[in-house]
Amino acid sequence: MNINNKLSVLFLLLLLMVISSCSLLNRDQRQRGKQKELSKIEQYEVLALFIEANKEKITGNFRNARALFAECIRRDPSNHAAYYELASLMAMDKQYDDAILLAKEALKLDPENQWYYLLLSELYESTRQYKKNYQILEKLVELKPENLAFHYELASAYLYAREYRKAIQVYDKIETVIGITEELSLQKNAIYTHIGQTKNALDEVKRLIDAFPGNPDYLLLLADAYARNEIDDKAFEIYKKILRDDPDKASVHLSLADYYRNQNKLDKSFAHLDTAFLNPNLDIETKVNILLSFFQLTESGLNIDYKEQAYKLLDIVIEKHPEEAIGYSIYGDFLNRDEKYEKSRQMFYKVLDFDRNKYLIWEQLLKIELLLENFETLDSLSQSAIELFPEQPLLYLFNGYANYNLENYEKAAKAFENGISYTLFDEDLKEEFYIYLAESYNHLEKYKESDAAFEKALKISPQNPFVLNNYSYYLALRGEHLEKAKEMSLKSNIIRPNNASFQDTYAWVLYKMGEYEEALKWLEKAIKNNGGDNGIIIEHYGDVLYKLGYKEKAIEQWEKASGMENYSDLLEQKIIKKTLIE
Repeated sequence: MNINNKLSVLFLLLLLMVISSCSLLNRDQRQRGKQKELSKIEQYEVLALFIEANKEKITGNFRNARALFAECIRRDPSNHAAYYELASLMAMDKQYDDAILLAKEALKLDPENQWYYLLLSELYESTRQYKKNYQILEKLVELKPENLAFHYELASAYLYAREYRKAIQVYDKIETVIGITEELSLQKNAIYTHIGQTKNALDEVKRLIDAFPGNPDYLLLLADAYARNEIDDKAFEIYKKILRDDPDKASVHLSLADYYRNQNKLDKSFAHLDTAFLNPNLDIETKVNILLSFFQLTESGLNIDYKEQAYKLLDIVIEKHPEEAIGYSIYGDFLNRDEKYEKSRQMFYKVLDFDRNKYLIWEQLLKIELLLENFETLDSLSQSAIELFPEQPLLYLFNGYANYNLENYEKAAKAFENGISYTLFDEDLKEEFYIYLAESYNHLEKYKESDAAFEKALKISPQNPFVLNNYSYYLALRGEHLEKAKEMSLKSNIIRPNNASFQDTYAWVLYKMGEYEEALKWLEKAIKNNGGDNGIIIEHYGDVLYKLGYKEKAIEQWEKASGMENYSDLLEQKIIKKTLIE
C-alpha cells in the first residue's frame, strides 16, 4: 500500500469517528438544550477543520494543528474530540496547565470516553498530582470494571501516591479474576516488605508456593525472604532442602553466598560464588552484574579479600564463556583500574577480536597505549579507529599526539587540523587541539600559524598558564613581540607561582630584552624551586652570568648543565670556546 492510500484510509477513519462524535454531540445538545444546534453546513465545516487539523498533526505541523483544533472549539464548543486533540498537543509542549483544562473539558462533554480519562491521568502523573491521578483512575475503573489494564494503572497510581494498602487491594481484586500469579505475588511481597509488614510479605510467597508446589524458584524466594528478615534458621533449612533436590542449582549457591557474606563468613560465601560461576547454566549477565558489585566494593583499594575473589571469578568467566566479549571487557576494566596495563590491553584487544565496532574499547586501548608510551602502536591503532569512527575528535588527538612524540610533526599537525573540526561545542577539547597544533607548527617553523593557534587557545582559556608560558617562551627564542611575551609570562607566574619552568621563561624574556640583573633574580628563584637539575635552566643561568661579566662562573654553570638532560645545541660550543654563542 502506498503512503497516499494509507493516509486516505486514516482520514476515512477520522471522518467516521468525527461524524459519530458529531451525532453524539448533537444528541447531547438536544437533550441539554444548552447549545445552539449547528446547521448541517456548519457541522461539515467543523468536520473539515477537524480533518485538516489531524492532517497537520500527522505530518508534524503541530503549530498549525493547534490553531485548527482551537478553531474547531471556537466554532463548536461542544466538540470534545477537538478538546482532547488540543490537550494532547499542549502536553507534548509541556504546557500541562492548559492541557489539563482542555482534557477536563473533553471528559466533561463525553464522560464515558476512556481515552479522555487516560489522558487526564497521564497529565496528573506528569505534574505529580498523584492523588488526582488515582481519583480519575478510580472513576475509569468504575466505568470499565472489566478492563484489567485499568486496574493495573490504578494500582500503579496508588503506589506513586504511597497509598500502599489501596494498591494491594487492587491487586487482590485482580487476583480474584486471574488467580495467583508470580507477578502479583511478588509485587505484593515487595510492597509488604517496603512497609515493614514482614509476616504478610512471607505469606505472599507461601501462597505462591502452595499454588505452584513443583517450582523450586518460589521456595528459594521464601528462603531469601527469611534471610533478609534475619530468620536465618528457616532460611538455611530451605537452602539445604533445595540443594538436596538439586545440588547444581546455581541460584541457590548465589543465595547462600549472600547468606554467608551477611554473616561475615567470607570463605564460605566465596566458595558458593565459585560453584555458581562454574555452572555453565548461570547466564553471563548475572555473573557480570555480580562482578560489577565487586568492582564497586574494591574501588577504594580496600577489601583485599574481595579483590582476590574478583580475579578468581573473572578467570572462571573467561574459562566458561570464552566466546563472550563482555567477559574480557570487564576483566580489562579491573586490570586497568588496578594499573595492570599490559594485561589489560590484552583483554581489550580480545574484545575487538569479537566486535570492532565498540568505540569505548578503542578509546580505552588508546589511553593504555599512551600511558605505556607505545607511540608507534598509538599511531597505527588510532588510524584504524579513525577509519571506523571518523567523526570522533579524540581519535585525531591520540593520532596527533603519537606523531608529535615520534617527531613526525607534519603528520601530527595534519591530525590536529583534521580533528579540530569535529570538536563542535566542546571548548575544552578544542583548546587542547589548538595547543598541540601550535606546538607542532612551532617545530615545523611555521611561526605565523603557531602564533595563531596559541591565540585561539588563549581566546578559549585566557588564564591557561601553560599556554601563556609556552607562547611567551617561543616568542622570546625568536626575539619577537617581547613586550607581549613579558606580559604573558608574568601572568603565568602570577597564576602558577613558584614554578621553576615558568620562572625560567620569564627570566629568558628579560634576558632577550637586555634586563640581565632582573633575569638573574628570576633564574635564582627557578633554581631554588627545584630547577637546579634542569639543564636548560642552568645553561640560561650561565648565559646571564656571562652577560653580567662573570665569565668564569658562567663557564662553570655551562659545564654543570652538560651533565644534565635538556640543554641547547649550542652548549658544547660555549664550553669549548669559553664564550657565549647566540
